[in-house]
Amino acid sequence: MHNCKNKKYRVAEFSVSDHGFINLSILHKFYDTRVYFRWQLFLEKNSKEAIYVTCDKPPNDNFDYSRLRVCSDKFKMFNLIKILKKLNKDYVIILHDPILLLLLPFLFFLGYKNFVFDSHEDVEKDILIKNYIPRFLRKFVSFVYMICLKSCRIFFKLKIISPSLCVCNKYDAQLVYNLPSQDILIDENQYINYKNRQKSFGYFGTLTKTRSIDLLIDVFKNRSEKLYLIGSINDDSIKHMVKNLPPNIIYVNDICLDEAKEYFDLFDVGFCIPKLSLIAHDALPVKIFEYYYMNKLIISSKIDVVKNFNIENVFFTELDSKSINTVIDEINNLDSAVFSIDNKNKYRFEEQLCVD
Repeated sequence: MHNCKNKKYRVAEFSVSDHGFINLSILHKFYDTRVYFRWQLFLEKNSKEAIYVTCDKPPNDNFDYSRLRVCSDKFKMFNLIKILKKLNKDYVIILHDPILLLLLPFLFFLGYKNFVFDSHEDVEKDILIKNYIPRFLRKFVSFVYMICLKSCRIFFKLKIISPSLCVCNKYDAQLVYNLPSQDILIDENQYINYKNRQKSFGYFGTLTKTRSIDLLIDVFKNRSEKLYLIGSINDDSIKHMVKNLPPNIIYVNDICLDEAKEYFDLFDVGFCIPKLSLIAHDALPVKIFEYYYMNKLIISSKIDVVKNFNIENVFFTELDSKSINTVIDEINNLDSAVFSIDNKNKYRFEEQLCVD
């Protein structure tokens, strides 16, 4: 059981060896941290079989294509049904996209009986801040989603797992820590002496304004420390900013997470400073644990659930230039830091899923 603010939540247990799985995601990139590196690689290693259904091609040439089914971007839902019609109906289907809940009646009719929904965040709240949904429709769409999810639980025995405490509250879901694959865990105690007073800094992930990347660039334009920005850009204004970076800000394009360890070695301190929206306080950012597992000091915005986990070596900041500069100066004065494997193990992803 996980205890947060004196309330206990059931932590999902993933005992997968007796089952085959269909890992289904059509909206996320192929090597999305949660869907591919956390779920697919784990399921391939521990279950009878794990078939990955996606709209993207593999991130590298070493992928076992026998486990992959690629869905055409055109008529996605129809093509998904065609693919799933040919697969083993005894397999457990793990859904990662809310839109896929609409397929459950058809999949149930085809003979599938075991469904798990990995709800990445509180979708009801998330819908209310989606700019691509007309404002006058958001409450209605959020309500329809809620009815759909509850109906799937009742009629199709859908199991819900989530890193969001709010989702666990609403739907009696099982809590799954939003952690990365243990492949990047440095599995030992480390006492790090920093050679230079001036640290190097980095951000690993999607580069958007919602992650305060514009603020980071503005801060480091007036500093001498190196800042590495690693990831894809989904924001036109950020694309424009990275075209005119000073020498101390280095942009590294999107990379396959197979190469993640090499890029983590570039910096001492990782940023995780998303703007604090309706849903930001509730779900654990996987980025926090990626940095933590790789022995990085962390600068984070004041996300409630991160504060509750009491993780080592996290420095909290307000989302303004003065506060970020103050935290950077504080970190630059550190001579050393301790990263304890005992503390890391408190938050290790317990890779066991109860599906019976």
